[in-house]
Amino acid sequence: MAITKFRVVLSLSLIAALFCSIEVQTAFGLDKEQVLRPRFPEDQIAKAKGMKNPLPADAALALGKRVYETKGTCVSCHGAGGKGDGELAESLTPPPRDFCDTSGFGWQEARSDGEIFMAIGKGTELGMIAFEDMLEEDEIWALVSYVRSFKKGGGAK
Repeated sequence: MAITKFRVVLSLSLIAALFCSIEVQTAFGLDKEQVLRPRFPEDQIAKAKGMKNPLPADAALALGKRVYETKGTCVSCHGAGGKGDGELAESLTPPPRDFCDTSGFGWQEARSDGEIFMAIGKGTELGMIAFEDMLEEDEIWALVSYVRSFKKGGGAK
């Protein structure tokens, strides 16, 4: 009887540990700390957080969608639906960001528009290449608005 209770407790403990592990991991094995880790040195983050998107969000969406799908080549890595599943995604480590924020980690809320602007323009040490030499400033701001729209169920419409 004692062995049976031990097996049940051990089995439940293993199931709980597995469940917690799955809950904390994204599809690509990144945990919340990795997802929310700052992408820039502290002095640059302070500057980025002070930056405000000068474009009205609604007006920027059409431009953002056009740049995302063409000139910015964002769709190649992040996919048409913004889920980080573009045709090049499997070849990238770490994988591209899932803009839909389905992990529950809240990266969209954790990042200011300025931080997203800097990630697009300057790139990051985690594989995002810099687009500041390829895109105009208003195109980058339009992309910020478009990236934000994925969280709200927009984006690929």
